Amino acid sequence: MYEVVVKINSGLLHTKQRINANVLYVPVLRAPPLPLLRASAYFNGASSLVGPVEDRRGWFALPPSYFRVSTTKDTTPSTADIKCTAFIANPAAYTRGTVIPCHLICELLGEDPHGQYTGSSSSSILNLLTSRKSPILLKLLQNVRYSQDPQRIAPTGRFVKAGQSSQDKEERTVHLKEVGEAVWWKPVSNDAPSSATPGKSSLEGEIHLDAGLLPSTDVPFLEVSYTVSLSFSPQEGLDIQPLTPQGRSSKLSSAIVKIGTAHDVESPIPVPFTLRPAPKKRDLSTVETIPYFGRARVTGI
Repeated sequence: MYEVVVKINSGLLHTKQRINANVLYVPVLRAPPLPLLRASAYFNGASSLVGPVEDRRGWFALPPSYFRVSTTKDTTPSTADIKCTAFIANPAAYTRGTVIPCHLICELLGEDPHGQYTGSSSSSILNLLTSRKSPILLKLLQNVRYSQDPQRIAPTGRFVKAGQSSQDKEERTVHLKEVGEAVWWKPVSNDAPSSATPGKSSLEGEIHLDAGLLPSTDVPFLEVSYTVSLSFSPQEGLDIQPLTPQGRSSKLSSAIVKIGTAHDVESPIPVPFTLRPAPKKRDLSTVETIPYFGRARVTGI
């Protein structure tokens, strides 16, 4: 949102008048063309997309995440080490109001030469992780950074403060919030390679993008960025601990994505395969007054 101000000085008495008008500027950030197989699926009205095993160029893989999962309610508790790899549609740039196609492949890890468990208890744990109500979450996070001091804004794209040469991004005010979460479902075809391979199981999914999302932005006074991040939620009867391959605790994987405002003119519009989740109630605590250029503005960041 921009403010246009017209100041008028007239007459011998130098009468001053001021006219204000708000102008909303939305940049046209067009998504790149869709890969051939994904575009073909939308054109032909397919019920699913070709997965990352068959279409490697059409998907971007997040770094693998490793979990040690134990059952806590069984009379004979069991434990399995599982590797999960999340995929998002490639290229990682999407239009708001559509979806981010996702895919999740989990596989059992063991000490045998093939790196797989063969026990039924381990397979049961794998099935729980890749059920429709999977505890594995793939979330879209919005990170908004802005400066509250107009004197720090420089036309070169860097923040400058009196007496200093630059301002680190860490000095900006930061708002981080979740703006989307993947909806998972089992693949329609059980013949998919990731479903047919013993010790492996997969999920298809998508993250619905709200039509009112701020587009990705990087200007001197404002930065809006998005990250897709893998995490997990507690589930009754399961103890889930993140691990590295060496068994040490580790942060889970994430990837930066771009959110645009317009579709590629030569590609079909991505079609969601699931209903859009009901919007969450707005948290009014996130509405605050942001001082900018000496004026107070109310924002719903």
